[in-house]
Amino acid sequence: MTGFFDYPKGAAFGRVLPKNKIYEHAGASAALKDLFIKEVDQIVWKFKLAPETINLAATRSVSEIQIFGVSIAETNCAGKRRKSVPVWVREKGR
Repeated sequence: MTGFFDYPKGAAFGRVLPKNKIYEHAGASAALKDLFIKEVDQIVWKFKLAPETINLAATRSVSEIQIFGVSIAETNCAGKRRKSVPVWVREKGR
């Protein structure tokens, strides 16, 4: 179970997404890239809800839903540690 949802096992994806893929596609400035690199520890593509993973047909407006988990780097007096933040859901096909 992840958060509020119990995703189907067949939808599990579990691939680490390189951080540079995010800021390259966003057209971020150098300052924003540096902040992103510093603040984001890791992005994991956790689940892919698509016809081939959950056996449900896509619709005209939504072909699949992708769920990502983001770990942020949190610095405190003890040093750097990982903290998980809520999942980010993106609809593909709009």
